[in-house]
Amino acid sequence: MNYSKKEIYEKLFQIFMKYKRRYKSPPKSKQMACIWSTTNLPDIIEGTPPFNDIGKAFNIIIDENLVHIYYAG
Repeated sequence: MNYSKKEIYEKLFQIFMKYKRRYKSPPKSKQMACIWSTTNLPDIIEGTPPFNDIGKAFNIIIDENLVHIYYAG
């Protein structure tokens, strides 16, 4: 499915709002700097709840091998 930039932003913002409450002094703006804690960042984000929620929101599977292919372009 193709999503507009607005739809992508709205889906990611909902996920951001869900997880930002866990952190001290979360930002009050609508700029999503990070969905994961910046003071206790996991070593691997794959399999974390925010990562899984992004996959579910867009009905995608983010595979490590595909990421390398897309990144290398």
